[in-house]
Amino acid sequence: LEYSSFAAGKAGEELGVEIHVGEVEHLDTGHDRYDAVAFWDVLEHVPDPAAFMRKVVSITAPGGVVALSCPYFDSLPARLLRARWWTFKPHKHIWHFTTDTLLRLLRESGLDPLAVVKNPVGRANRTRLDSLVVLARKP
Repeated sequence: LEYSSFAAGKAGEELGVEIHVGEVEHLDTGHDRYDAVAFWDVLEHVPDPAAFMRKVVSITAPGGVVALSCPYFDSLPARLLRARWWTFKPHKHIWHFTTDTLLRLLRESGLDPLAVVKNPVGRANRTRLDSLVVLARKP
């Protein structure tokens, strides 16, 4: 699933798979559930993160994994740069999460957080000084 029709077309060509265009809230999976759902740098853009996460959980199979990343408001760059923080873009990033608020959103959505990676030199988060990578499981 990809929001951009251009990106979906390019990815579909490169990967040889069908990429649906749209938003997760409108995705009709019937009764299909996925073992893994991943989204990078998406949550800060959606109008209703709680509704988005409810939909993500509804399409995730029991025991399935959700992986995501997003900028975090309690990162060192955010705290030091404040309004000059490069990800402080109110016209694009309509939500800003701290580590605690993001984990609370995941728990309230019915997920069990398994791992949080903040370290920018960690393999899962290389060179990202202000992004969280989170891995969670649906019970």
